[in-house]
Amino acid sequence: MWVENRYGGSMTDQPEPGSLSAPRLTTREAAELLGVKPETVYAYVSRGQLSSVRAAGGRGSTFDADEVRALARRSGRRDPAPAGGDLAFRTGITLIEDDRYYFRGVDATELARRHRYEEVAEWLWTGELRPGTRFEAPAATLAAARRTVAALP
Repeated sequence: MWVENRYGGSMTDQPEPGSLSAPRLTTREAAELLGVKPETVYAYVSRGQLSSVRAAGGRGSTFDADEVRALARRSGRRDPAPAGGDLAFRTGITLIEDDRYYFRGVDATELARRHRYEEVAEWLWTGELRPGTRFEAPAATLAAARRTVAALP
């Protein structure tokens, strides 16, 4: 499944070379910073909103502190912006900020470049990206819609 988060990150089982010097957070620390439960942190990873690296010894995961802080800024509740200030709008799965639009933390422009409309819609509804997904109306419903349109002036 291709879902790359805003930072190009993904979950890996092995630390990346040179990443050991970067500040890392435990799952609990990341959860506290985001104001969520540890289970939600792993949900962010599975949705491509956050990347993780298996902790030394294989117990748990660690998270890049800067990436976690950026996700906290993107997903945190905001007070209304002052007059003339930049606006940011967030829902459970979308974010509009800095003239960019994100679905589940993934840039919508990149999604549109790489996936069909039905694939993205399916991913938004189910959390699973299934290449080749197509929506089809039942034949009876489609026939009724065509009759309705034909009857219009």
